[in-house]
Amino acid sequence: MTPATVAVVDNAFEPAHVAVQAGTTVMWEWEGSDEHNVVGGADLSSPTQRERTYEQRFDDPGTYEYRCTLHPGMTGSVTGLGPTPCP
Repeated sequence: MTPATVAVVDNAFEPAHVAVQAGTTVMWEWEGSDEHNVVGGADLSSPTQRERTYEQRFDDPGTYEYRCTLHPGMTGSVTGLGPTPCP
C-alpha cells in the first residue's frame, strides 16, 4: 500500500487527520524550521526531529490520536479503516 504523508510544519500537522486502510504506513515529513515530535500511545513515538521523516504502520482498525509534546495544541489523528465489505 502507498504510504499516507503528513507534513510537520511549524505548529501544525497537515493534514491533521488522515484515514487509511488498515495495514497502511503513515509517514510524517518535517518541513518547518522548529523541532517537533510525534507522540501517541505505546506504539507511536518519534524522536524530536527536524527536516526528516518518521513512519508508523497502522495494522488494526481504530482511531489513533497523536500530538507534538513540544507545542500544546499541535494534534492530529490517524483512522485505520477495516476491510471494505463485499457488495
